[in-house]
Amino acid sequence: MSFSRNRLYVIFPAAGSGSRMHSDKNKLLMEVNGVTVIDRTISAFKRYSEEYDIDLSCILVVSQCKTRDWKNYVSDKDYSSIIKSIVEGGDTRTKSVGNGVAALKDFSPEDDSAVFIHDAARCLIDT
Repeated sequence: MSFSRNRLYVIFPAAGSGSRMHSDKNKLLMEVNGVTVIDRTISAFKRYSEEYDIDLSCILVVSQCKTRDWKNYVSDKDYSSIIKSIVEGGDTRTKSVGNGVAALKDFSPEDDSAVFIHDAARCLIDT
């Protein structure tokens, strides 16, 4: 089976708390060499979409009650062209990913559309 190569959907489960890193903030907001983890991840996907002429739509799945904070962050960084939706996660990673997948219905993807689920904390990726 082939899939549409001009459109990509990415779900970023980002509802972690940073507790395993002994931090009081989300690990995605920690910095690696002066750049937040989430900024590095989003930038990598943005470069990929530009390099390969891909229409990219990302869904950010965030902790319950943090939706407004993330909407402000995305707006401040001008990521609205990449992050198309911000949804609340569930009480487990599986439920959070499920909420992200459910949010795809708002985009009416084709049956052969590619969907990536990328742990946004794994920011050292390239195109």
